[in-house]
Amino acid sequence: MRFIYILIFVVCFTFEGYAQQVKILNTLTEEPIKDVTVHNTGKTKSAVTDENGDVNLDLFSNTETLYFQHLSHVLKTMTKLEIDNSNLIYLDANTQGLEE
Repeated sequence: MRFIYILIFVVCFTFEGYAQQVKILNTLTEEPIKDVTVHNTGKTKSAVTDENGDVNLDLFSNTETLYFQHLSHVLKTMTKLEIDNSNLIYLDANTQGLEE
């Protein structure tokens, strides 16, 4: 029985230490979005996507609210726990003001 508790403890901390790399994509085009800023509520931690839309979220806790922000896209908020197994996050383009 003790072995089972130790095994559960090890498995839980193994997943907690798992690096979380995500890719940010445009909802319509599915193209990667570079220079998306990801920050927490207090803006004490931040990260930026690279040219492939990839960003590492390791510095954020699983329950922190994350803000995905880009000039030409609508702000998206979520926690790391809300990110599905695909590790893909889609942002909607901000088309406001583009009408002629």
